[in-house]
Order: sequence, then C-alpha cells, then structure tokens
Amino acid sequence: MQGVKPDITFILKVTPKASRQRLKKRKTKNRYDKFSQLFYSKVQNFFLKIAKNKKNYIVLNSSTNDSFLEKQIFKIICKRLKIR
Repeated sequence: MQGVKPDITFILKVTPKASRQRLKKRKTKNRYDKFSQLFYSKVQNFFLKIAKNKKNYIVLNSSTNDSFLEKQIFKIICKRLKIR
C-alpha cells in the first residue's frame, strides 16, 4: 500500500481537564495513560501544526464527548461523499 494517503483526517482536540477526567473513568489503564500531561499537550500541538492549512485535515473539539461530535463527523463524511 505504498503511496496510499487518506482523503480526510480528523484531529480531535481535547482540553487537559477533559483528558484527565476521561483517564479517571477508565477501569484499566495502558502504558500510554501513564504519560505526563505535558507529553499529550506537545503531541496535540504537533498534530494541530501539521493540520494547519491542509484541506484534508479537519480539527474538531472532542472535549465534551457527546453525540454532537459524532453527528458533526457524520455530516462532514456525508458531504465529502456527496450523500444526502
């Protein structure tokens, strides 16, 4: 699959507070859950920098973790696929 690139990439932004709250809710944690908040902030900022000025990258706020985000993604996909 050399040279294959995605048509669309979603970057889901989350606030540090929302991130901590989600981690607290998890029953089992993996090794990535133990990284510092600074690490995650740096990674998120790096992805946001990549996404800047690229039309196939879409940045959405996922801090609220509700059905609105799901509907937003679905709407974007439908528009791209020209359905509905």
